[in-house]
Amino acid sequence: MKTTLSAVLITKNESGVIERCIKSLAWMDEILVYDTGSTDDTIAIAERAGARVVKGEAMNPFHFAEARNRATALAQGPWILSMDADEVLRSGGLSKIRKVLEAPGNVTAWRLGFINRAAAGTISIPILKIKLFAKDAWTWKYRIHERLTPTREGDVADLPKAVIDHMPEPDKAARHGQNIGLLQLAIQENPEYVKAYKHLGLELMLAKRFSEAVESLEHYIDHTDDDRLKKSRAMDHCGNCLAADGRLHSALDMFERSAKIAPERRDPCYHAAIALIKACRLDEAIGWIRRMMRVPLETRQNSPYDLPGLWRDEPARMLRFCEEQIAEAKKQYEARNRA
Repeated sequence: MKTTLSAVLITKNESGVIERCIKSLAWMDEILVYDTGSTDDTIAIAERAGARVVKGEAMNPFHFAEARNRATALAQGPWILSMDADEVLRSGGLSKIRKVLEAPGNVTAWRLGFINRAAAGTISIPILKIKLFAKDAWTWKYRIHERLTPTREGDVADLPKAVIDHMPEPDKAARHGQNIGLLQLAIQENPEYVKAYKHLGLELMLAKRFSEAVESLEHYIDHTDDDRLKKSRAMDHCGNCLAADGRLHSALDMFERSAKIAPERRDPCYHAAIALIKACRLDEAIGWIRRMMRVPLETRQNSPYDLPGLWRDEPARMLRFCEEQIAEAKKQYEARNRA
């Protein structure tokens, strides 16, 4: 049978999730796993599940784009479905993919539905992400947080009903910080890749290296051509780093900038209020909370960049807390004066 569609994965120590991923791809023409040095049972599990496993050459330091390009080159099909081991193609997705491949026209890539299930019982707002592409029309670029770039002209279409669920292992968040060195190297190699500065800033923030995180995030904010919602979100992160670094005044300025470029978001006001509450400046916090509550529900963007609780009872709870703390402080002050 002719191989038309190849699912391609790169792996390293993914024994906890690899079988689930491969089972979701069971009716693909080919499932290729390019392993980059697993020391657990990833290879054995993948082979038992029906994948063709290739042991890749060692790369030190690692280069994600190069690994993906090597894996893609080994695939037999002209169409590639790029998967990670902690992702699952939903039932029915394969039939939808096959249908569009029957007559692709000038389309060389499709954005599939993508849902991040970062924690049990929670999901994010669905986004569209290029996961299906013509092997001869796209290549991977950048050492880390790699992205597909076109090598010839063609169209990109949306296929939102073919959905991939991202379901990382519970300890994945604990591994943040391990990519700082790779991101720094990636920026040296490709300083024009502005998003790398954002990713580096977030890694530094998680490592509590707040001053360095601010520098990296500010570079992204000043140079990115991303949409204003993504830019506003980065400003929130930068403001939180400034507050954690003891620069509250600068943090509030950053939250103000964030609120101005995306007035339909409540998040900047929330982060400003939290920073002020931590600094025991409750009167000012109340001002930001009331400002947050004035952002109308109907302006809320259907995006993964907001906190759902801010559109429910969280602002009222914060307001009550501040008012009760102020009332209690006033009560204690009056008691001391009477004594």
